[in-house]
Amino acid sequence: MSNIWKFYHNTGTIDTIYIFVGDLLYTYNIELQAIKTMYINDRENPVIKKVFLTQEELEKISQNNINVEFIDDTIYPDDSVETVKFKLLVAIREFMGSTSFEELYLYGFTEYKIDKLLVYNKLTNNNRIELDKTRLIDFLNNIGKSELIERLSIQDKQVYNLDDFYDIPLEPDSVTKVA
Repeated sequence: MSNIWKFYHNTGTIDTIYIFVGDLLYTYNIELQAIKTMYINDRENPVIKKVFLTQEELEKISQNNINVEFIDDTIYPDDSVETVKFKLLVAIREFMGSTSFEELYLYGFTEYKIDKLLVYNKLTNNNRIELDKTRLIDFLNNIGKSELIERLSIQDKQVYNLDDFYDIPLEPDSVTKVA
C-alpha cells in the first residue's frame, strides 16, 4: 500500500498541492519525472489513480488552475508534526523560496459521527457552564458548519439548553472536524 500525503497551500484559495509520493515511486519503481509526465499526459494511469482517488478531485484541480508539485520524499504515519513540517518546508523552499518553520500552519479535516449529548456535555462541562451563543457559534465554526449560524440568529437566545441543541440540524455522520 502506498503512503501518499497531500498538502494544500491555502492562502484563501488553494494555489498549489504538494504531494509526497516517495513511497509510491519506490513501490512502482519509477522516477519522479515519470509520475509528473503521467499526470500531464495520462491521468487514467493506475499510478495517477493511486494519487488522486476520484475523478472529481482531478476536475477541481483543472477547473481552479491549481498547481500540483510531486515530492520525492515520504511522510510516515508516525512522523511527528515537527518532522512533517520540516519535510514540507524543504519541499516548499524548492518551489517558493524562503519560508520559515513558524509560517507553516498545518490542519486537516476528518469526518466523524457526532453524538449530540456527548458534545453538549463537553460544551457545557457537564452542565457546569451555560451554553451561550458565542460558545455555540465557535463550536459550529470549528466543525465546519458555519452555515447553521444564520439559522441560530432567528432563535436569538442568551442560553441554549439540551433541547435547543438537539434542534440544531446536524446530521450524525456529516460533520467535519478541523484539527
